[in-house]
Amino acid sequence: MAQPKYRKSRTRVRRQKAVWLGGGNAPEITICKRCGSYMRTHRVCPGCGYYKNQMILEVKGKEKAG
Repeated sequence: MAQPKYRKSRTRVRRQKAVWLGGGNAPEITICKRCGSYMRTHRVCPGCGYYKNQMILEVKGKEKAG
């Protein structure tokens, strides 16, 4: 069996294992604190158009202000 020419660092080995095991995945869907609709993390809320308490988009329709 072939042997590696160079030693892999601890960081490189652990990063490779993490990708293979699928660990460390953050939840992708959260609930908006402002309007209560479902939204993807670190994105503008499609229900109210806010991100980090700043209005980014104007959304047509009713808004449930909290």
